[in-house]
Amino acid sequence: MASSLDVAKYLIHLAAPSEDEDVDCLCHLRLQKLLYYAQGWHLAAYNKPLFAGRIEAWKHGPVVRELYASFAGYGFAAIPPSAGADPPALTAREKEFVRAIWDEYKQYSATALRTMTHQEAPWREARGGLRPDVRCDHEITHSSMRAFFSPKYEERLNQLDPRIDKSMWEKSRQAIESGQVQATRDIRHELHRRRAGADPG
Repeated sequence: MASSLDVAKYLIHLAAPSEDEDVDCLCHLRLQKLLYYAQGWHLAAYNKPLFAGRIEAWKHGPVVRELYASFAGYGFAAIPPSAGADPPALTAREKEFVRAIWDEYKQYSATALRTMTHQEAPWREARGGLRPDVRCDHEITHSSMRAFFSPKYEERLNQLDPRIDKSMWEKSRQAIESGQVQATRDIRHELHRRRAGADPG
């Protein structure tokens, strides 16, 4: 599993200014919200976290606590591209996923992302009715993010291909969670046994 720092550095790397793109600076507040969205969508798509680390419901929105000190010194200023990296610890699939998150959310400023998270169930539920200006370190759990982002992910899939049956999608997810899905190597082994004439039972 990737570390939150690896994902953060890759987001900073992706956000580096280019001649053909005009995007807002990547400040610490904005980076933290992008990490939250990356984690939430990954839980929905793969049923597992993208990175290790506790996300908490702070007054300005979700924050990865273990990462806070690494970038807090920048305040609301832009994090320089030199703080980013293309971490070898991230797999090609993880990099592709993080890039998709960046492409989806790069249009939003730090303030817009904060407002969005304040309107969403994971942050609101974790705070348990506290006023938005009250300090809080309650955890935004994986289960709450999964519950919020999974229907949105299913909706995206349905938009891409209306033939997708949402009930079958849920059955598949439950089968994966309960370990009822065979690994590829087990399926190959079973096919090999059948071809060899062995009793499959």
